[in-house]
Amino acid sequence: MSTEIRLTYGRRGACSLTVSDERLVGRFVPPPAIDDVREQVVRALETPTEYPPLRQAVVAGDQVTIVVDRHTPQADQLVLGVWQVLEACGVNAADVILLIPATLTMAPVADPRRSLPTAAREAMRMVLHDPTDEKAFGYLATTTGGERVYLSKTLLDADLMLVIGDVAFDPLLGYRGGGSVLYPGLSNIEAMRKTVGQGHDELAPGDSRPLRQIVDEITWLLGLQFAVQVVPASGDRVSRVIAGQIDAAFREASADLLQHWSYQADVRTPVVVVAVDHDARGHDWTQIGAALEVGRALVSREGRVIVLSELRSDLTPGVQLLREVRSPRDALRPLRKLQSGDMQAATQIARALDWSGVSLLSGLPGDLVEELGMLPVDANEELERLIESEEALTIIASAQHVSVIRPDKAE
Repeated sequence: MSTEIRLTYGRRGACSLTVSDERLVGRFVPPPAIDDVREQVVRALETPTEYPPLRQAVVAGDQVTIVVDRHTPQADQLVLGVWQVLEACGVNAADVILLIPATLTMAPVADPRRSLPTAAREAMRMVLHDPTDEKAFGYLATTTGGERVYLSKTLLDADLMLVIGDVAFDPLLGYRGGGSVLYPGLSNIEAMRKTVGQGHDELAPGDSRPLRQIVDEITWLLGLQFAVQVVPASGDRVSRVIAGQIDAAFREASADLLQHWSYQADVRTPVVVVAVDHDARGHDWTQIGAALEVGRALVSREGRVIVLSELRSDLTPGVQLLREVRSPRDALRPLRKLQSGDMQAATQIARALDWSGVSLLSGLPGDLVEELGMLPVDANEELERLIESEEALTIIASAQHVSVIRPDKAE
């Protein structure tokens, strides 16, 4: 018997693959999205985890700063739900600031106010943190490790602080979420540069990590108490909303992420197909790198990972470096020296190319794909030809969000 599998990728890409059941070793399907995110937020704020309802912590006249992670899916609906509660408490929209952390790549960010009523949208301020402006941050405290921490003055001056962000697997943090929206994105440029890294490939998401320890300490030093955490669905949608005391909400969301976005792999297969959505972070080399990291964890040595995307992004500095080296492995040390904002993604791509063959369906010119060491895939017909073999395969949808769990970590 055979199974017909429909995969989506990018914004509009889609294909159907017919695979015999004996060849299909494994398949990952993302959790379903919830329908009314705003309503779920309002409910979560009334019954938060290990915290009183938000309305009990707010009084009219409060200066409220809401830190919104720039990569949060459906951030506009989350902000709308929070504003509904704040407005009912007598808070003025002019007293609310949406604070957006910086990134080294400084990618564009969608305005999270866009779904608010017109009057609130025009009165509420949005501040993009500038880590190069010394007037934009102030001294918070010194960590137990002796590091002086500086954070956004907009945050330090608030009467009420809360964060809105997604929880996701992260090569450096293990789990992104909770207080990681604060640091280094709301600190200075030195802190941002110091926290660039290639990730801890040998660790599981829940293992102790240096940057996660620093983030948790800074969250405690700041006294931040409340968070709205979301677990992603496919694309740029949400599968679950959790609000409450920041540590408790982060733990619950991380557990949900692990349950619904991890894939248990007992064996490797010669062929792995990874589909890459356009998500809240966009559709660029970051997503391709994360998906290839998943493919590398699942494919046999010298097998083939087939990436389905609509990628049209320019080459970033780290990815450009892959064109200039003799072999993918030769890029790893120069990437560490380059310290570019795309170091994680470029490292993930290099490691995948060093382990197996990679075929890429994208909107990029075929000769450019070849210069990066990949095989360009031009159409769905060619994709079907690639997988029409007798080899076993694994198929992973929304692969950029997935974490692979293996009984043994040995390569």
